[in-house]
Amino acid sequence: MLPYALLVMASDIAGAAFILPLIVLAAAGMSGAPSLARAWLLAVGSALGATLLAKLVVIPCGHLVPGLTLRSPSGHAAGATAVYLGLAVLVWRSRAMLALRALFVALMAGLCALVFVSRVALRAHTIEEVVLGAAIGAIAPLVLLRVPRSMPERPWRWLVLVPAILLLLAASELAYPVRYSPEGILTRFAKQWATDLGACGFGG
Repeated sequence: MLPYALLVMASDIAGAAFILPLIVLAAAGMSGAPSLARAWLLAVGSALGATLLAKLVVIPCGHLVPGLTLRSPSGHAAGATAVYLGLAVLVWRSRAMLALRALFVALMAGLCALVFVSRVALRAHTIEEVVLGAAIGAIAPLVLLRVPRSMPERPWRWLVLVPAILLLLAASELAYPVRYSPEGILTRFAKQWATDLGACGFGG
């Protein structure tokens, strides 16, 4: 089992406090290719939006799925898959050197794996919830696979700095932990709509 501090750090790099600024920074790094930046924001936004909708349904209704323990799809798994694997897809399809692209993809895949393991090990989610979150987050890399290959090289030189940025953010997180999670608000809202509509065993 990984040390607790490493599990927390691995989990935090997929939290809203990391993911949302990284999305903006990545888009800024693609400023030389506006169409690429738009595709990035659309793909990641779609994945995160789908995750939000899934949470609003699964939180009150997940207990109705037989044989599975579903309380809420993992937003961390969804965010990691959407952002890190999304970046991996874009860099892999760029004109950068093959070795650099392969290293970047491997690093992003490793980060995702760490996030998945951490969410289960920290008992924040079940395996089913992590798998569901990752499946929803996969919307982003799948959309980005359709981005044309002919992209300017300049954005990729910036994107390969993402691992260094993540390491710096992780180090600062250990020293000054800042954690924000909308899960509590989502849970209240999800149960409220189910109660109002008398759905999934609520309000009956």
